[in-house]
Amino acid sequence: MSAQRQNTLRVGFIGVGRMGRPMARHVAGAGFPVLAFDTHAEALQGVEEAGIKPAASISEIAANADFIIVIVPTDEDVLSICCGGDGLIAGAAPGTIIAVASSVRPETVRAVHDEARERRIGVLDMPLTKGVRGAEAGDMTLLVGGAESDLEKARPAMECFSTAIHYLGPVGAAQVAKTVNNLLLWANLVSVFESLEFGVRLGVDPARLRDALFDCSADSWVLRELEFILPTWPAKDMENALRMAKESGLDLPLAERVAELVAAVDRPAMDRLLGADGGDESKEP
Repeated sequence: MSAQRQNTLRVGFIGVGRMGRPMARHVAGAGFPVLAFDTHAEALQGVEEAGIKPAASISEIAANADFIIVIVPTDEDVLSICCGGDGLIAGAAPGTIIAVASSVRPETVRAVHDEARERRIGVLDMPLTKGVRGAEAGDMTLLVGGAESDLEKARPAMECFSTAIHYLGPVGAAQVAKTVNNLLLWANLVSVFESLEFGVRLGVDPARLRDALFDCSADSWVLRELEFILPTWPAKDMENALRMAKESGLDLPLAERVAELVAAVDRPAMDRLLGADGGDESKEP
């Protein structure tokens, strides 16, 4: 990340959990004024030490930020925070840009965009990839949909926590791309887990097996990051993907099977596999 400098773009974060907090820290460290709000008060503890000012409400963020990043769990959360009488859109000034960094359905971010357009507020869908480790390292890959002019205005702040920004098209396109990414991610997780389990069952040490596979044609991001992956959202991701496929008239038989199988691939199961001796069950799932 570049040396700290004074930046005039005021950045707001709604949601400073395991992803949002390190992202906000990178932005503040680059010299941007950063304001943050979270419905869980404990998430805001200690943020001032990183140069982040805690906000008392969503309305305070709306009134005092030029670029607002929303990182919350569900489609319903996004709509509640952005829309309605007490939402970001109602309180933000024209020219403000709202980036939906949550992984949601395309129609959700389009609904936010349609409401925001009436107040001349820009909306980007900006789902995140590479997980918590990417957020902490500041080397996330961002998928972006929306007006390219809004992307360019927000880019200096976005580059504080990312090393690759891919523009996909209008609002909603990035959520489609993220869903495609998630389909491949969870299918790969099931495949890696079952394949390693097969090798271990036949007597091959899992650490040696993985080291060998890193140099083979089966190498993948999931294979390399397996001990760090927290499979928190596969059920939601697969449900959204299958719903989108059904609405478009497309059958995804492999995805339907992955949705069934991925439920059994939780963090304790992966720890047991990698340990090959019962694993470390003290890790948080």
